[in-house]
Amino acid sequence: MASNSSSPDLGESIKEMRAQIEALTKTMGDLAEDTADMRSEFTKKVKRTSREAASLGEQIVHEAANVGSEALNAAGSYAANSASAAAGRVEAQIARNPVTALLVALGLGLAIGLLTRK
Repeated sequence: MASNSSSPDLGESIKEMRAQIEALTKTMGDLAEDTADMRSEFTKKVKRTSREAASLGEQIVHEAANVGSEALNAAGSYAANSASAAAGRVEAQIARNPVTALLVALGLGLAIGLLTRK
């Protein structure tokens, strides 16, 4: 009779195991679905962050180009003003000392002529 009483217990154990396997299967399915959702959300965030970083990089490049352009303009203006001021000083010096300026020009012309002579 011991074998008759163990058969229902075995049947019940098998039913419990099947129920547990079904619950585990459902839990694993839910976990896989949650993981897929998390992966999708992470991918969206990475793409959004990448676009924002690219946009920020473009802004930095444009700002650097503008600053560089402004710096070149300022340097050009400074050079032009310096050249103009130097030319004004030379003209003033020539007006104050025309004979000296003539002798300097004559000396420079003679030196250049001698250097370029064959």
